[in-house]
Amino acid sequence: GPRERVGVVVHVDDPREKLMISDNMLRLKLKNSIDIYIPFLPLVLGSEYVQGKWRNEIAGLAEAQVVINQQTIKRTLLVHPSLEEQERIHARVVLLKKTLHSEKKSLEKLKKVKEGLMLDLLSGKVEVAVDNNELILTT
Repeated sequence: GPRERVGVVVHVDDPREKLMISDNMLRLKLKNSIDIYIPFLPLVLGSEYVQGKWRNEIAGLAEAQVVINQQTIKRTLLVHPSLEEQERIHARVVLLKKTLHSEKKSLEKLKKVKEGLMLDLLSGKVEVAVDNNELILTT
């Protein structure tokens, strides 16, 4: 696919039974000997370090049709802290993502309010005056 979509990693928490995936996707299964908190894995594989390594391995004749070799993914070293630390990092990332989502929603609301106020000002519904370097709005 397009270069920016190759190497994208997600964790599917509860996949359906007999789930079919596209031939452009890989399902990763870890060996039992690997001591890793599964929801932490996308954070590691999506890190700038791993993604940078993978970008160097991406091949294709056109920018819109590039691939990453399965062997490249299999050779990827997983550097990770203890299980407890992985869980703490993952929980913190989840909290930060929720906070970011909430802040984005608030920003969108403020942009709509600003848009409405600008419309009121430009239409003359609200008059603007300056008194002693203070902006005064009147209806």
